[in-house]
Amino acid sequence: MTVFFSGDEIINMAVKTEETGYEFYRLAEKNAKSEGLKNLFDYLAQEELKHKEIFLGLKGLIKESPQGLPVDWNELDLYIKAMTDSSFFLGGNKDINLAVKASDDKEAIR
Repeated sequence: MTVFFSGDEIINMAVKTEETGYEFYRLAEKNAKSEGLKNLFDYLAQEELKHKEIFLGLKGLIKESPQGLPVDWNELDLYIKAMTDSSFFLGGNKDINLAVKASDDKEAIR
């Protein structure tokens, strides 16, 4: 079965991925033990915000797919969240939970 995504759908997936990455790095920063690691995670979080803005800037430049727009935007939003969570962050906030539970800087980096 072939799945087609509109330009907006693809951008929304990318934006949600950046938002989840931002949340991950903020939690990792909060739980980091050393100032150097806190600074690294802060930098990475800020980069996620920059990436999000880049994707949002592209939104108006992408033409819609010939398949048309989805009818149920709420369902689409849930689908995109599930797809990005499972594809990039292992789903269920597993990576985020690992960041919170890191006992030292080495574990936080891992």
